[in-house]
Amino acid sequence: IKVLSFVPVPVYAWPENRELALQELTKNRLVVFGITTQITSHEAISHDAKRKQIRKQIRVALTDLLCAALNCLPEHIDLTHEPGKSPDNNLSISLPNSLRDYQIGISISHEQGLSVAAICLDGSIGIDLVRIDPDIEWQAVAELYLGTQMSTEIAETPLPQQASYFALRWACLEAKLKCRQLELIEWSPERELALSDCVILELNLPQGYVGALSVDLSQ
Repeated sequence: IKVLSFVPVPVYAWPENRELALQELTKNRLVVFGITTQITSHEAISHDAKRKQIRKQIRVALTDLLCAALNCLPEHIDLTHEPGKSPDNNLSISLPNSLRDYQIGISISHEQGLSVAAICLDGSIGIDLVRIDPDIEWQAVAELYLGTQMSTEIAETPLPQQASYFALRWACLEAKLKCRQLELIEWSPERELALSDCVILELNLPQGYVGALSVDLSQ
């Protein structure tokens, strides 16, 4: 899995950098924004309730950006997900006939303390966010899902950097799978071929996180 972006993709804080995010989407037809979700000890709210609240915030932000970029009303943007599946990995958009030429892709990812979302006006995308765990035992998981070659590359990385190296490669894999709307499956030549047209861009994130954005070049 090669990371092809030499300059990490900016992640705009929402709602603080709303105008910058809109400019990015209008200019490049692609934008990533993030919402901090840190729960303090004074907040009496469950994890599930907090996740539901964050999903609502992200949908409001998505609708806001799309309406501004497409010059349409909020009622023209219908964000839905397939029942029984993750509301983050299967989010779809219904647009009026006047906007049907847009092939809009949306992807969302959550980690403790931060959630990110991406919009592309030109087709399918996938995004994944990983909080780096310095104590993670990555070897067996990497061998199974990233393959022998990538596992060897991680093992040859200096020990203090192995956790972050693994985390980024894992984010790359998940982003590609989301872009192609595929479930997590073990490494195989066939899986790599199925993901070969997905380009990976690294995200510019706060310390302690890594993330990747996948864009499908076959569209």
